[in-house]
Amino acid sequence: MAMAMGHRDTPKVQLALGSNLSPEEIKEGDDVYFECNVRANPWVYKVVWHHNGMHVNHNVSAGVIVSNQSLVIQRVKRHQTGLYTCVASNIEGDGQSNAVNLRVQYAPVCAAGQIHVYGAARHEEVSVTCRLDAVPPVVHFYWRFNSSGDVVDIAESHVATQGLQSSLSYVARTELDYGTLLCWGENHLGKQRDPCVYKVVPAGPPDPPDNCSLINQTTETLRVKCQPGYDGGLLQKFIIEAYEAETMRLILNISENSVPDFSLRGLESGASYLLFIYGANEKGISEKKQLQGYTLKDVAEKRTAQVRPPPEELVSITPILAVVVGVVGSLVLVAIVAVVVVSLKRKNRPRNKNITLHIQTSLADTRDLDDKNPDLIPSNGSGGERGGGGGEGSIVGVGSGIDVEHKPPTTPEEGGFGSVHICASVPYPTNVVYSTYPRAPRGVPAPNPQVRCIL
Repeated sequence: MAMAMGHRDTPKVQLALGSNLSPEEIKEGDDVYFECNVRANPWVYKVVWHHNGMHVNHNVSAGVIVSNQSLVIQRVKRHQTGLYTCVASNIEGDGQSNAVNLRVQYAPVCAAGQIHVYGAARHEEVSVTCRLDAVPPVVHFYWRFNSSGDVVDIAESHVATQGLQSSLSYVARTELDYGTLLCWGENHLGKQRDPCVYKVVPAGPPDPPDNCSLINQTTETLRVKCQPGYDGGLLQKFIIEAYEAETMRLILNISENSVPDFSLRGLESGASYLLFIYGANEKGISEKKQLQGYTLKDVAEKRTAQVRPPPEELVSITPILAVVVGVVGSLVLVAIVAVVVVSLKRKNRPRNKNITLHIQTSLADTRDLDDKNPDLIPSNGSGGERGGGGGEGSIVGVGSGIDVEHKPPTTPEEGGFGSVHICASVPYPTNVVYSTYPRAPRGVPAPNPQVRCIL
């Protein structure tokens, strides 16, 4: 419904159950609907629904239908009990409705979080408790005992009932008295469909915890989690003992009453521990489960270990290191000496000089001379005069000024090939250049040209 045209405000919202529904008679399985009545100017652009403060989504498969200003719940269930509101929004703001409590009635069902196994020694009395949920909470209880296929009703004199809870005092006198107890409830909507089941077993020490594992490791803590074993029919607790692996010194002893989930704190970093986990009840303790755990090394300790190794590692490394250093040092010293020697040789090496050699002889004479003395360079013709008066056919030693007498050049018939001038470089006698000139006619003195060798 829209407001008067002149007045602008946030929506005014009123929530109510469907007009044909009775709030006190809604039971599980009925269809329920709500109507969200809105007055707004300007008109609203959306309407949202909430159940116990949570947003309600349109879900046809779950039987929840949101249609503009209506909410329909088909085949309502007991978990849909609670407070419902609607919120309408326009450009001026949001308007929230009043809360409507939906109370869904249902027949009794077993309550969650109960003990279903009881341990008892012979002639020991135990109290077995049955708890139910129901609306309305006016319930009548029934108890039965089932052992080896025989079902026996239990007299109400053994039962104490208060509201939705009933307790049975039970004594197992023989082995046949151990078995299963069944509990039902009934209210005006009907009798409980499935009974609550409780087992009475001979009491004894619990079974050890199962599937123990380390689920977290740090430098100072370890976390261990297990699955509880059979409690022996009695209330049990769980204990963990932590020992140093090397010395077997007890470090920690921790107990948990609910589940075997332990956090071991204040441990030494980078250490190994033996862990023993077991259960205990009034009849004794279970077998101990063993687990080995390691705390992580501290980062600072790792860095210190990298920079400064332990003394025993230094002792083992020192002989090898000494040998390696000695070998490397020797190689470096040899290399230095070699470099120095090569440098000195290069400094003392004489520079190349321009030398003029006056050598003239025949090729045959040169062969004879080379065979006799490879250190001498042969000369021919007038070289004797330049060589210090050694006469015709004298030989000049390279760089020494020594004249050596030699036979004159032979004729072509005797194997001569004319005049030969040989250039040699000092101090490298291997760099020799041979140069030939035409032979002079007989009776004419052979020319003695100067040959200049430039190296």
